[in-house]
Amino acid sequence: MDVIVEPIEGWPGPVHPAAEIFPLMQGDEFADLVQDIKANGLLEWIWVTPAGELLDGRNRVRACIAAGVAVQSRVYEGDDPVAFAISLNLKRRHLTIGQQAAIAADLVPVYAAEGLRRMAAGGAAAAPGKPAEKGFADLQNLSTERHNSAQKAADAVGVSARAVSQFKRVEEAAPELAEKVRAGELSLNKAERAVIRSENAKEADRLRVEPLPLPTGKFAVIELDPPWSYEEQKLTAPGNRNAEDRYATMTIEDIENLPIAKLAADNCHLYLWTTANHLRHSWALLEKWGFDYRSILVWHKPRLGMGHYYRNQAEFVLFGVKGRLPLLAHDKPNVYSWEAPRVHSLKPDGFYQLVEECSPSPRIRLFARSQRDGWESWGNQA
Repeated sequence: MDVIVEPIEGWPGPVHPAAEIFPLMQGDEFADLVQDIKANGLLEWIWVTPAGELLDGRNRVRACIAAGVAVQSRVYEGDDPVAFAISLNLKRRHLTIGQQAAIAADLVPVYAAEGLRRMAAGGAAAAPGKPAEKGFADLQNLSTERHNSAQKAADAVGVSARAVSQFKRVEEAAPELAEKVRAGELSLNKAERAVIRSENAKEADRLRVEPLPLPTGKFAVIELDPPWSYEEQKLTAPGNRNAEDRYATMTIEDIENLPIAKLAADNCHLYLWTTANHLRHSWALLEKWGFDYRSILVWHKPRLGMGHYYRNQAEFVLFGVKGRLPLLAHDKPNVYSWEAPRVHSLKPDGFYQLVEECSPSPRIRLFARSQRDGWESWGNQA
């Protein structure tokens, strides 16, 4: 990405790219600066690089020229002019995390351009008389330089690399939201959640129009973990805890219309994952699909979760039976403290071991997020 640097009218030399990161003052704000310099003179230095590039003070240069005051400058002699310019500007402004991340994102090509200049100079020095492109031959070094540029930009502004990635994601997907983040009108987290929700809604619409083809055949065990919607019930959780913030969800009607009956053998066990907020719908679904409710399994989670009234520390599995199919093991309790997998909504391995001990094959997992031996797995992440 090329860094375009606009000249400053009245400034005789070039402008360093780092000086471009912060916007120029306009209107009353700039007029106030001009009047202050007229009354009190230039109280803060204008900084330039040894090469004569204007590093910090574009607004002060413009104001000095407008006020008829001599421009006075000092030379910065450190080894990181970009971080120096950013540090000076950050001290003058009160910025949100999102605004800082936006500045860091703008800084990435500045650092990258400096790195590429160094690489080109190094290549020329190592091979005098050879073409300058020789310094770019090592693509691995080029990739490393780009990564380093992103980290340097984040460090210079004082934000995490993740925040910079968040802003880039928002900027690419929804430029109008990125501008609100830049202006401090919208938090970075809220902007990213809006982007994720929009993407997930589009994915849900796509899957509704073009559903994944279901496996053929009949199964003695059906396990499903539907992508329940919380917005449908007008339930929202703080932060990015809602399912809509993580993946494409389905309405109760969409879940009800799943062809469970076509997959179920004449004698079949059904294991339906549900939450406290969806229990009442889940019992109705079992009946709709032709299963009789027999029991409920409780996964007592090791850590306290979020909630809409009481905080949740359990998930539930409704166990239904179609036809006559007894359990293979009769000494199992219905409450378990399985360790939670690291991946969100992934179910514990202990649950599947329990089902394999108690229910016969063939078995199928619906909305699966991975493959498992001895099971058919269906889902857009399996």
